[in-house]
Amino acid sequence: MTKPDLHIAQLTPLTAADSMPDPTLITHDVVAEVFQDAFRRRVGRGVDKISLANLADALDINPRTVKAWRDGDTLPQIMGLMRVCAYFGPAFTSEILFPAGLGGVETLVPVQADPQGTARGLVAMAHDILERLADTRFCHRDRAAVGPKLLELSRALEAQANAMTRGQNT
Repeated sequence: MTKPDLHIAQLTPLTAADSMPDPTLITHDVVAEVFQDAFRRRVGRGVDKISLANLADALDINPRTVKAWRDGDTLPQIMGLMRVCAYFGPAFTSEILFPAGLGGVETLVPVQADPQGTARGLVAMAHDILERLADTRFCHRDRAAVGPKLLELSRALEAQANAMTRGQNT
């Protein structure tokens, strides 16, 4: 797995409507659970996961630190969190910021308006989700498999809508 290119996002001013109504609802336990779930889906053994050693190399940190994050023994400090977010990108960042009402981080690379391409991609994603749920039983494995696909689907829709509203289709 290679380290993704880092891009600088343009910041937009926040309004009161952009914040979570009651920040006191964000507890340590909620943050720990959300981070650990997102992190475990991407790090460890298995298909589509990066090994502890490879991630530690990519982030230039001790492998025991990565293992502690994965095992839930500790949470990363701000620099570690920034490195993890930069490595895994907007999908991971959206997932861990969701409890603060900040999910749906825009992709940092501009997207061209392409309604036909988006429709094809949406149909393919929906097909994958429906195929996974074809047995009509929804278990923890289905949740783990479908959750990231739904996040990907929502990001694709949001990026396309943003591109279209900015008048980028040429």
